[in-house]
Amino acid sequence: MQTKTPLDEAVKFLKPLQSLSPELAEGHHAAYEIYERKRRILLMLQSVKRACKCNAQHPKTHAIKLRFVGCYAEMADKLNPVVKQVVDTELEKLFPGGLDAAACNETFVKANAASLPHVAAAVEVANAKAHPALVKKLLALASAKDATAVQGRSIKACTEILQRADKLRLSAEETDALKTSFHACFPLARVFDPKAAEEEAAAAAEGADPPAES
Repeated sequence: MQTKTPLDEAVKFLKPLQSLSPELAEGHHAAYEIYERKRRILLMLQSVKRACKCNAQHPKTHAIKLRFVGCYAEMADKLNPVVKQVVDTELEKLFPGGLDAAACNETFVKANAASLPHVAAAVEVANAKAHPALVKKLLALASAKDATAVQGRSIKACTEILQRADKLRLSAEETDALKTSFHACFPLARVFDPKAAEEEAAAAAEGADPPAES
């Protein structure tokens, strides 16, 4: 479907999901992504609050919560004073221990140190100082040979992490290292197989359909 207003169209599909399944944090995560692009600060806040109510420990909830703090800092000077007061009041509730994004991220990692998706979320919202150490931790979890020592290392989670490599600010070398580790964990999954990418590129060049996913 082609449209001149893709974000507005996305909202039309999103609202029924939120109405029918308000307990699903994923719906509120999707809402946040849309409203962040539209720079709708109160709707962004609403999405964060709803996601926190559904599942405060979800890695995506943590990520949008800290992303909201960053967006608000950028927009605060241009906001209506009444809107700003509302957001400030709600932020105090979201961060009862004080609005320190770096400390919040550090606490989150300590509580979820063995979870690949949670550490990836922390990498996404880490400041420049903390980012390198968290990337190193992410790579270590990805390559850990003892599967019982790593939580959440599924094909779905690993695929999503690679798809978000830019948001995680990973270098090409770090992304390749992740893909190599994921391929070692899931050797039959074509999404992590470097040969599969070459085959698909060759098939595309010849105008043929790429091989089916395993």
